[in-house]
Amino acid sequence: MFPTTIASLIDTVNKPLTPVHCPGCTKGQEYCEHKPGWFAPSEAEAAIKDGFGRRLMLDYWDADGQLPYTEVVSAPIIGYEGNVAPHDPLGICAFLTENKQCELHGKFKPLECGVACCKVKYDDSNVHFRMAQMWDSDEGRRVVALWKKANSMKGNSDD
Repeated sequence: MFPTTIASLIDTVNKPLTPVHCPGCTKGQEYCEHKPGWFAPSEAEAAIKDGFGRRLMLDYWDADGQLPYTEVVSAPIIGYEGNVAPHDPLGICAFLTENKQCELHGKFKPLECGVACCKVKYDDSNVHFRMAQMWDSDEGRRVVALWKKANSMKGNSDD
């Protein structure tokens, strides 16, 4: 039993982050009601170029022993569209409609939201870390700069 548990954990941690479609699943909706998901840099870039830049939010990964402080473009918390996330970025996603649907679904749904599913098991804290790793890159920094330009901001969010 013990080796199966470890193998299962390794599979969960190393599973590719692949968006899923699970009709009737509410796990993604639960995320939307508590903390908006993060885009992959290429998804955020596409959303910015399609005119959504002023509606997105600049979130961050706080420095830890594995990654430096890393800025991340994400779906916004209500009231933070086109702005920097609060220190504790919890709240309802501004793209969650009254019908509990994602306004971006099918077009620019953030990868972190897209992997949320009741049937596909991911270690949620590992998913968030892996998303941060994508942003700790030249591509991620370039997309953050693009977001800042769209929102008339310069430099770090600490400026």
